[in-house]
Amino acid sequence: MSNSNPFQLMTTVQWQIFAAFVAPILAGLIVWCLNRFLVKRPKLVALVGRESQFTLPSFPPPGTVSPALVFGNSVVVKNSGNKTAENVRVVHNLLPDFRVNPPTTAYQLTSLPNGGTEILFPKLLPEQQVTISYLFFDSTPWDKIYVNTIYDEGYAQSLQVIPAPRPPLWFLWSMRLFAFIGVSVTVYLLLSRIGARLF
Repeated sequence: MSNSNPFQLMTTVQWQIFAAFVAPILAGLIVWCLNRFLVKRPKLVALVGRESQFTLPSFPPPGTVSPALVFGNSVVVKNSGNKTAENVRVVHNLLPDFRVNPPTTAYQLTSLPNGGTEILFPKLLPEQQVTISYLFFDSTPWDKIYVNTIYDEGYAQSLQVIPAPRPPLWFLWSMRLFAFIGVSVTVYLLLSRIGARLF
């Protein structure tokens, strides 16, 4: 009985047929693994707005600042992932007057050992978004107020811009289809190259 390698019994044509059959299966497995480990998780984004300044002639400010001069800013925190983000903490060195929108969003205030304060959101569902608007009377630099946003998975990605509109669903599925085809072709070419070396 021959002890030859079973792959050596296959012809080049048979190997190419085998590669064409196996490539989509392996591509599907690769795409599933990437989706499982890279997409199916929370993805927190903190959009930090630019500081704004308002003059309110009839508003009585504290006596230590310029008359009727107030400052404002906002932070938008969004879970753009497909899994609930747990224990979202927006950390501040100093916490001025603020409002959370939507106002029905549950949150807690926690004092930090260094004297700072964090706004804690117990959870943000996928695609849930909250806006924190700040109002303060002095010209304290914004980086002395807001520190960062943290959740159980790590730090939120901090952006200084407003995100672009989301592409339509048909476009996203088309990109996924093209990615699957690209992975399939790559796997097929790799298997074909292996077959060519074996034969």
